[in-house]
Order: sequence, then structure tokens, then C-alpha cells
Amino acid sequence: MRLASHGPAWNSARWRSWSTAAAPTSFADTPVTCLELPLDSFGDYRRLHPETSLKIMRNLAAILARRLVLANAKVDLLSAY
Repeated sequence: MRLASHGPAWNSARWRSWSTAAAPTSFADTPVTCLELPLDSFGDYRRLHPETSLKIMRNLAAILARRLVLANAKVDLLSAY
């Protein structure tokens, strides 16, 4: 099941999240509700739903790890000059 469609710049722009000009575009293919959960409230959620919380944290860790790999590659490339 596909949950979202991405615009043409999504693949390259997702790594440049600090640049609003290159912000990726995603569209939900089904109705969705997005919630912002304050960090303090996440502790309560984690106690109530430990397995789901672990999945969320693993997904965030994977995203951050990929971004760190890319950032390190850029630093290595720039420091080669």
C-alpha cells in the first residue's frame, strides 16, 4: 500500500532540509492526520506504547544516521581541497 507521493525534488532535497528553496514536496495519497507531540508527552506515550515508541525512535535514528553519512561525505569532499 502506498501512503504518499513525492515531488520531483524530493529525493535530492530531503537532505537539504535547511534550505527552504529546496524543500521536498510530499503529498498524502490517503487522508492523514499529523500530530506534534511535545517531548515531555512522548515519555508518557512511551510508557503506554513501548513497541510503537521503539519503532518511532528506530526510524528517527535511521533517518539521522543517513543524514550523518551524507554530511560526513560532504565534509570529506570539501576537506580534500
